[in-house]
Amino acid sequence: MSGKFNPAALSILLLFLFTSSWSYTQSADTIPARHQVTLKEAHTGSLHIDTLLLDSYETVPGNVRKFYLEARKVFTENKDADFTNHRLWQQQNDTTSV
Repeated sequence: MSGKFNPAALSILLLFLFTSSWSYTQSADTIPARHQVTLKEAHTGSLHIDTLLLDSYETVPGNVRKFYLEARKVFTENKDADFTNHRLWQQQNDTTSV
């Protein structure tokens, strides 16, 4: 191999590097939020604000909304509740799987 610079080989190498990196990178497309909720509003914990957050990017299916509202009720009524609470899983089994 000679020590001469080969511009054609460099061009092919750069073309390969750029095209291969494009195929492995993620798209930068974003979905705009339907509702603008500030961090301060999000921490109020009101049903209205929480529902806006739930629907921020798309309207959720009815079974997901029902599970969310019932789970929110469990957490509101019992400050010590967590996701192992039997009421959460009982009501999920009574509805279509989330």
